[in-house]
Formats: sequence, C-alpha cells, structure tokens
Amino acid sequence: MNDMDVHPGATRADEARERALDLIGHIGLSLGVDVVLLSLFVAAGTISLRVPLLYGAIIGATLIVLRALLHLPRVRHWRDPGLTRPALLLMSAIELGFSLYSPPMASYFLNLLFLAFAFAALNLDLRGMLSSFVLVALGGIWVRLQLGDALGIPNRTSAEQVLVWLGHASILLRCCVVGWYGNRLQRQLQQRNRELSEAAQEITYLATHDNLTGVLRRIPLWELIGRQPSPPGHCVAMLDLDRFKDVNDRYGHAVGDEALRLFAATVRNAIRPGDALGRYGGEEFLMLLAGTAPAAAVAIAERVRLAVAGADWQRLAPGLRVTVSIGVAAGKPGETVEQLVERADRAVYAAKQAGRNRTVLLRDDGVFEVATPEPATAG
Repeated sequence: MNDMDVHPGATRADEARERALDLIGHIGLSLGVDVVLLSLFVAAGTISLRVPLLYGAIIGATLIVLRALLHLPRVRHWRDPGLTRPALLLMSAIELGFSLYSPPMASYFLNLLFLAFAFAALNLDLRGMLSSFVLVALGGIWVRLQLGDALGIPNRTSAEQVLVWLGHASILLRCCVVGWYGNRLQRQLQQRNRELSEAAQEITYLATHDNLTGVLRRIPLWELIGRQPSPPGHCVAMLDLDRFKDVNDRYGHAVGDEALRLFAATVRNAIRPGDALGRYGGEEFLMLLAGTAPAAAVAIAERVRLAVAGADWQRLAPGLRVTVSIGVAAGKPGETVEQLVERADRAVYAAKQAGRNRTVLLRDDGVFEVATPEPATAG
C-alpha cells in the first residue's frame, strides 16, 4: 500500500505506520542490491562468501522484525509510530558493524549510511534526524579509530576497481531514487490537500446554500444581515412569488422546481455583485442590499420585479407566467435581524394586498409606499 492511499479517516499515526511499511519494502529492495554487489566482490576474491550471506540474513531478519513491530496496535500510540528513528539507528549499527567485520569493504558499508539517512529523511523530523546523526557520527568515529590503517578501498585488480565504482554509482543512483520518491510523496500530499480543501469548500457550500436554487440558505443569510455595519445603512427585500401554489398544482412540482431555479437565476442577474440573495422558505426569498439607501433599494427591487415578469417562462411550460411581490425595509440602528425581516415581510404582504407584482417600501414612519408605477396584472 502506498502511503497516500491511507483511508481518509486515518490518524497521523496510521499514516506514519503505513509510510514506514511502504519504505521497508523499498529498503529491502535497495539492500538486496548490496547483497548482489557483495557477492560480486566475493567473485573478485576481495571478501569471503560469509560476508554477503551474513549481511543478507541480518538485514532480512531486521526488516521482518520491524515490519512485525509496526503491526502491533500499541506502536501507533508511540511518539514515533513509524519506528523511523529506531530503524535508522539499527540499520546504521549494522553498517558500522560490518565495517569492522569486513575491513576491505568498510568504505562501502560506511557509504551506505548516506542511503540510510536518505530513507529516514522521508519520515523523520529535523530533531530526530540531528540526534540520530550525532549518535551515528560518534559511532563512525569509533569504527574509524578501530580500523586504523585497515580502512581502505579495494583496488588490487581491475575487477575490484570496477566494482568499487559500481558500488558508489549504485548508492548515488539509489539516493536519487529516494529523492524522486520523496518528491512524488510531496506532490501526492499536495494533491490530497487540494482535494480535501475542495471537499471542505463543497461541504461548506452545501451547508450554506440551497441545493435547489443555489442561493444562500436562511440562517447564513440572516447571519450575513446581522454582520452589517450601521452606518452605512442597509436594506432587505422580501420576495414572494405570486400564486406559486397554482403553478405547482397546474404544471406539477417538477416544473415548479425549474421555475424556482429560473427565478433565482433571474434575480441574481438583476442585482448588484455585492448584494446577497437567499431562500427564506418555499417560494419566499430574501435579498440583502448592503450600504443601500431606501430609494436605491426600491430601484433595485423594481429592476428585479421587472426582470422576473419579463423572463422566458414559456420555455418551462406553455402558458406559464411568474411574477413576484417585493417588500422593502431599511435597517435601523439597534434593530435585530428578526425585526428588520418582519418589517420587510409586512411590506410584501402589503404588496400582495395591493394587487401583487408590485414593490412596496415600509418607510420608517410606518407608512407603506407602493413603488410600482402602474398596476400590473397578477400572475
């Protein structure tokens, strides 16, 4: 399993463990290359067969033990659930030990420490890396003192010289592969973060927007209204589709839903970019006109009313016509959102009483002012 395929509900400890299990497989392949190279040195007469056999057995057993430990439930609660630092120190100890066990190959085993730290860097923080470096560096100094003049590079024959370069080249290549692997993990992590961010945005959108019309839900719109500063003033407009129950009864709820969608799209196209539209409930909608005086709010409401009346409703169903009654109220200092919306609701009720397909402003003095210039036939 690739570490990026961890279940979305997995914890960081689970992800660290899965990444460590994935790395163990790659480390096993990498160290298999070393066993092959050591065997070639055996064929060149540099070392005995015991070195690659013992090295392969110890490495294999170590990886098996590490893999078994990673499957223990209690490990996920440890500070290092991926066992990266213990694995790094253990592998470094093996390399240092074999430097002493096989002095002709000491330089090769010491170079493998670079590869061990390259693998560890994929899953270890800076503090763990530095503390491990100090321990391994001290161990390396001790090994170097123990070897003395025995530390060397096999170069007696052309075969040994070729194998030494081959060994160094293989370590360099594997370090490049580890770097590429780490870069791929980073790209996959960035992709997953983007997907999570998009999913979070989608969840937020679904939680705040009506799934039928795409406009704001009631509570998010109320919260937006409640955050408006005063001054500058703001107005709200209640929009109530005229006789919409007749639309559902005559044409069916499917056509009714399409009419609500078309209505919301028509209103959004008629209002300003900074205005907000929300679904108040059923066929009732609410507009927030921020920083708008009553006269300007009425003008915007009239533009919306005319746009709705002039929309192409016939494309939804033959004979269909939809109009809207609008009630406008301006916010007052110290007034609650409930009080402001209630006044806009009273204004839209007055518009219904006046004949529908009208805009009515409830002035601060309590007077209803019909803004529609001419009576219009109700829809």
